[in-house]
Amino acid sequence: MKVFRSGVILLVIAAVVGCSTLVRIETEPSGADVYVNDVKIGKSPVEQEYSNFVGNEYYVRIEKKGYRTIRTKMDKDFKVGAFIGGIFIWPIWLWVWGPADTQYFELERE
Repeated sequence: MKVFRSGVILLVIAAVVGCSTLVRIETEPSGADVYVNDVKIGKSPVEQEYSNFVGNEYYVRIEKKGYRTIRTKMDKDFKVGAFIGGIFIWPIWLWVWGPADTQYFELERE
């Protein structure tokens, strides 16, 4: 019974941890305004948590006076923990492809 309970606890932890990623957005130079899906989240470097759900797309806009604006999609990574959890609990497979934990952007002068 203890082994079963421990296994269930581990699966629940894997499910919760695998659902989102803490993403750090860095720019060179720092201090740029960072927008994700047209919502300002702060100045770089900045951290925000985002869902790993496979259907989610995150669009990044970076702006700084004197530099060209960057508009792009957030890079994604394969989430190994969610994949392993998905072997045991099917819906977790929907969270195996989420944003990379570090997004780096180099700004060009205008």
